[in-house]
Order: sequence, then structure tokens, then C-alpha cells
Amino acid sequence: AVVATPVRVRELVAGLLVWAGVRVVVACVLFALVAAVGGAFTSPLAILSPVAGLLCGLAFAAGLAAVSSGTDADQWLVAIFRFVLVPLFLFSGTFFPIEQLADWIEPLAGLTPLWHGVELSRGFATGELDGFEDLDVAGATAQVPRERLLDLVEARIRRRGEESLSRQENSRSA
Repeated sequence: AVVATPVRVRELVAGLLVWAGVRVVVACVLFALVAAVGGAFTSPLAILSPVAGLLCGLAFAAGLAAVSSGTDADQWLVAIFRFVLVPLFLFSGTFFPIEQLADWIEPLAGLTPLWHGVELSRGFATGELDGFEDLDVAGATAQVPRERLLDLVEARIRRRGEESLSRQENSRSA
């Protein structure tokens, strides 16, 4: 329905990502408040931990928007959660250090945006940041795929909107 309004597709995609960012920030702030009350933070930099969550969340939001914009059914999302997101959580250092993983899996963990987000968040919580290297890597991880994914989402939504309009025109003429 929104595609039929004067909103351009790029604005629609930007709005989707802004809304995802707002939801991520709210969840991260609430989680940070609970962690602070529980004494999990040892550094004043912990106030920046929602930033790590935002960067990480936007990296995933852009990818999931790209996948979901190209399909009519939600079976893909179940597969993505089962075969991509759950293993990411297990092999990203979220629950235990990646040093406990097999040697061949450790380098793979460094390729995921979740690992960088976890490292950055831990760095903020403990004050043990490796200079600003963690922040640079996390920002680059979120930024690099975003433009290409936005282009893909825009193209898919535009195509689906055109298909929908042509179906409506065909049903009117029939």
C-alpha cells in the first residue's frame, strides 16, 4: 500500500531501517539499564554500549530487509533464523569466548558483524577497548554492505510495486 503513495522507494527503505534502529536502541538501552542495576558495567564508557547494538542491529536489518523484500512467503525467515542467526550467536563470542572454539572456526567468527558488535559492547562495558580499532571495525562492518543492500531492497520493492500495479490494471480491464 505504501508503494502506491508519493513516498519514494528509497525513502521507504530508509524509514524501515530507521524504525529498526529505533527498536534496537530502545532494546539496548533497556538491557543496559538492567545490566547497570545488576553491576555488570565497570566503565563509564558503558553508556555507549547501545551504540554497539545499533551498529550491529543495522547491519542485520539491512540484510534481512534484502532477503524479505524478495519473497512473498515467510519460510525464508525461519530458515535464516535457524541456519544463520542461531549459529551466529553460538560462534560469535556472545555466550563464551571464541578462543574455546576449534581453531578453524575462530577466524570465521571475525567475519561476522555480530562478533564485532559483541567485542565493542564488551569493550564499552569493561573499558578495555583496543584503542578505537574495535569501533572502526564495527562501523565498517555495518557500513560496507549497507549501500549495496539498500540498492537491492530498493530494486526489489520497486519491482514488486510495479508487479502489483500491473496486476491491478489487468484485473480492472478484465
